[in-house]
Amino acid sequence: GISPERGLTTVDFEEAAVKRAILRRARQRVVLADSSKLEQDFIVTFGSIEDVDVLVTDDEADPAAVARLRDAGVEVVLA
Repeated sequence: GISPERGLTTVDFEEAAVKRAILRRARQRVVLADSSKLEQDFIVTFGSIEDVDVLVTDDEADPAAVARLRDAGVEVVLA
């Protein structure tokens, strides 16, 4: 999931460890997530919202959720 409050989250501890390593090494961090992941919080946090440079999501995304992410400094691309 992705939210301004909890950042990037998942249900899998091993997956989170891999994603943390990827975030640490990336020059630019682009997250691809369908709209069902917006405003969702799962048990394991692997990054903060400040770790996201660009979020690409589908055009079904809730406009309020998109606005909150943009307010948090994330460039949101609707595709």
